[in-house]
Order: sequence, then C-alpha cells, then structure tokens
Amino acid sequence: MNDEQQLAYVKLAGITKEALTRSEAHAKATHERFNVFTCLLKDDDEVRLHTRFIHCLLNPDGAHECGTLFLDLFFQMLEELEVVCGKDDESRFFIPSEGRRWTVSKETRRGDFGQIDLLLESHDGSIAIENKINAREQHKQLFGYSKYLEGRQNGQFTTFRIALFYLTLDGKDGYSAGESEYFRISYKKHILNWLDKCLLASNQIIPINQVLIQYHTLVRHLTKQNISQEFMEPINEFVRGNPDILRVFKEIQNSVQFVVDAVWMNLQVAIENDLKAEFEVVPKYGQGLAAGDDGAIILEPLSKSDFTGAPFRIWIERDKECLGIGVCIDGIQGSSLPEIQSYRRFSSLQSDALNLEFNHKFDPGATHRFPFGWLNLLEGNPNEQAAELLDDTTSRKVCSDVKKYIELLKRANLQILANEDR
Repeated sequence: MNDEQQLAYVKLAGITKEALTRSEAHAKATHERFNVFTCLLKDDDEVRLHTRFIHCLLNPDGAHECGTLFLDLFFQMLEELEVVCGKDDESRFFIPSEGRRWTVSKETRRGDFGQIDLLLESHDGSIAIENKINAREQHKQLFGYSKYLEGRQNGQFTTFRIALFYLTLDGKDGYSAGESEYFRISYKKHILNWLDKCLLASNQIIPINQVLIQYHTLVRHLTKQNISQEFMEPINEFVRGNPDILRVFKEIQNSVQFVVDAVWMNLQVAIENDLKAEFEVVPKYGQGLAAGDDGAIILEPLSKSDFTGAPFRIWIERDKECLGIGVCIDGIQGSSLPEIQSYRRFSSLQSDALNLEFNHKFDPGATHRFPFGWLNLLEGNPNEQAAELLDDTTSRKVCSDVKKYIELLKRANLQILANEDR
C-alpha cells in the first residue's frame, strides 16, 4: 500500500468515526434503543418474537385490522426483489395476492411433514416459510415441507402454485432440502425492504407505525446495519471518490483478521499464565479463543487443587454477542440424587456470590445444562470485543474478572466439600 492509499484509509477511518459518533448521538436523542421487543424477549428469538410478529403482519385477520395490506406488500416485495432459487439461480417470484383469500398460519404441524413456521394457503397456491436465525435445520426439514406442498399441488389445476422459502439473516443456503426446490430470502434484504413498505403504508396509523419502527430497528441491529443510510452516505461518497480503497480492500481485511486473531490469542495466553498453577487451559475448536466466528477455552482443574472432585469444568467462550465465562457440569444428567442435590447447593452458593460480587450482571440459569452461572466479560461482536481488548486496561480487567470468578467458585466448592465431610 502506497502513501496515498494509506492517507485515504486514515481519512476513511476519521469519516467512519464521525458517522458512528453521529449515529450514537441520534440513538440517544431519539431513544431508539428502547425497544418493546427486546424488553420482553431476546432479539434473536426466532419463534416467539420474529415468526409470531411476521405472522401477525401477514395475517389478513390479524389484530392490526388492516386486512391484506401487509400481505400484499409482502408479495409485492417478492415480485420486485430477486430471490435465490436453491443454491444458484436468482429470479423474481410471482404469485399475485390480489383476488385471493389467503389463510396465514404459524407454527403449523402437518402430519409427518413437520411443523411449518409460516404457512400461506389459498385455493390455488401454497407457500411455506421456514424461519431460521440461530437454530440449525433438522434432518430433512426443508425436504419434508417441500413434500407437503407437492402433496397439495397434486390433483390440482396446473395453475396451482407452490413455493418454499428459507428465511435467514443473510440469505444463506440450506442443507436439508435434498433435491427439492426452495427460495432463499433474508432479513437483511427482503424483510427490511418489506418493512420499509409497511412503514410507508402505515404512516397515518400511529400505533402500528410505531411498533413497525421498533421492529425495523431490531432487524437492522440483527443484520449488523446499526448505522442508518443517512449516516453511511459520507462514507459511501468517500469510497466512490477513492477507488484505490477498493483495490487494497482484501489486504486490509487480511490485516484486520491478523490483528483480531492476535488479540484473542494474547488474551488466551494471559489467562493461561494467570491460572497455570491450578488449571490446564485446553483450546476448544482448534484455535481456542482465536477460532473462526467463535472460540472457547476450557479450564481443566489440575490434580491436588482446590477444585479436586468438583463436578464441573470452566468455559470461557465468545460468540457474536459477548465474551463470557460459565460452568459446565460433568456427569450431572443421569447422576444419583445426592450428586444432583450437591450440584444444586453449589449452584445456589455460586449464584449468590456472583450476584453480590458482580452486581447482578448475570443470569445464573441454574440447570444441569451448560452453561450456568454465566457472566458476560465483554459485550459486542468479536471484532468490537477485540477492539476493546487492544486497550491494556480492558484486557487486564477481563483477566481480573476471570480470577475473581474462579475465586468465588473455589469458595462455593470448598463450602460444599466441607458440608459433605460433616
């Protein structure tokens, strides 16, 4: 990269920082982070939040009392935007909604074919939508839905149309369809476009419009489009005026990934050095904290430590939302009643200690499943977390919190062992 290209990137970084600052100020001024959906449910709850809210809008008999307004706009969006058929071909989908009576159902079981998230049916058409945000597909899930649709089509007029849609955040490919045809659509492109249409059409219906604004904000957040187009435009204009940025973009990406991986590896080494007297740090997923889109390490107690005999291992794991530490219970399922009771006492002691020391920053989630006693050490996506960790103060605090967490576990475990010896 020459000096001129480096200067362009420095300027771009400044413009981007300004856009983030303005976007943050706008969010505070408009209170857009107050969101009724995320007050009640997790933002990625695909069943109770997203499937049910989309169903509410699509359903002509929904409580919105707007008839087919939002359903018609959904079909209009599908007609206007390209959808990917299967793995390769892009095409436009067309089933006109006007003049048809559509029944829209949610979480509908159809015999052995499975439970369909969203099912739209009319006298001459049937559409199934499988909604996936974080959950994985079940074995032959899309294939089963496709067979149900084909069964409806059999014996009908040749004009009877069927379609299977696979809805994900970014329009990724499914793997459970076999040779069956399906269309890929995304929240990032298709749902946001549909919501834009719904917002425009409902601008005089204040209660509905306000809820749509909040859901639109939530989907933008989920699809990593937190900075609105208004604040992105200066960045877009600068890139257009400096095409060399595009020429070296791959090199910049590689450099960013190198730094991110190094940050996570440095944190892993720091934790290992802090705890080597009592734990062996075992990298999970090959590279430990530096692995791919997520990473984890497992802290295995060494023999003759204060954790000897403890029915757990400690996990430190990062994902798209946070870096956290939690406890993995070994051998609890199927264990004897005394072991389970001992675990429950340990869980209660640990929860009380963590709530006291960390000021209620966590949800104990005390079940036999991993993890419980989960504590967020950092929040944000892995790149945002890595940026925070470049500050030595933040890195030291994370290591300090890990040690404090383990000390609390130690106290709880020793108390349990002491009680069992009596």
